[in-house]
Amino acid sequence: IPFLINDWMWRRGVGGSIASMIAYVLAVVGVFRLVRGRASRFAAWLAAALLGLNPNLLYMQSTALTESIFLAAMIWAVVYFDEFVRGCRGAGPQNYPTLAKGWRTWGTQAPSNFSFGIAPRLPAAKALERCGMVLGAAILTRYDGWVLAFVIGCAAVAVVLRTGASEASRGVRRSLAAFLLLCALTPALW
Repeated sequence: IPFLINDWMWRRGVGGSIASMIAYVLAVVGVFRLVRGRASRFAAWLAAALLGLNPNLLYMQSTALTESIFLAAMIWAVVYFDEFVRGCRGAGPQNYPTLAKGWRTWGTQAPSNFSFGIAPRLPAAKALERCGMVLGAAILTRYDGWVLAFVIGCAAVAVVLRTGASEASRGVRRSLAAFLLLCALTPALW
């Protein structure tokens, strides 16, 4: 609504495209962060460039459509879900496979320039909560978000069940309950 107060912005469609442009930038940054969590910096830059230079996405980000907004929400939901999964596994730099001995075998020690992936930026519980908030935005943007929330919700339950009943996962189970409640209440209130 702030972008549509000016009548000129409303009539030309510029006001509606501002949200799409912001979502486009967030989607590109999200792809970079997602790939960087699992691969090298070069691969992350390449993935971000491939998404950012996609002609269809360049067109959609210049219009007042919801596709760019949903795409950004979907990418960030996957980013936070990936950080949740890596956090539940106790992922740290020492637990990531590194490519050693030429490009032929997987080893545990390699020069730092062959090391792939970075540790999650958020604790598992916090990542799951953020995933739920982004999924709530995706649900409110398009009906496709309902399916995405269902699939990620089922996967989150499976991940938590696999972690066991340790005391350390109590915060994760609490966050899972909040995540599921948010993903259920958003379409119910819609």
